[in-house]
Amino acid sequence: MEAVRVFSADGQTSAVYPELPYRTEIVSLDAINTGIGISESAEKIASMLTKMCLKSAAVDDGTKIYVEVYEIVLLKINIVASCTVDR
Repeated sequence: MEAVRVFSADGQTSAVYPELPYRTEIVSLDAINTGIGISESAEKIASMLTKMCLKSAAVDDGTKIYVEVYEIVLLKINIVASCTVDR
């Protein structure tokens, strides 16, 4: 895919398309472990997802532990929702 600069009709303003913003998914540790039948720590799962080019971090907010997957590129079409992170 190649970026293209598009100019307005007046020629004064422009924008680059397509816009491909990053997005973030937060998935509970229980959902990941239950979904694929494993029992790993949040740190280990975050490490494995990072190796798969999905930058991740383990987060403990005091009440529950979850994995935050950030910088998911729009072109990564196989990651459409948090339920697909554990697949």
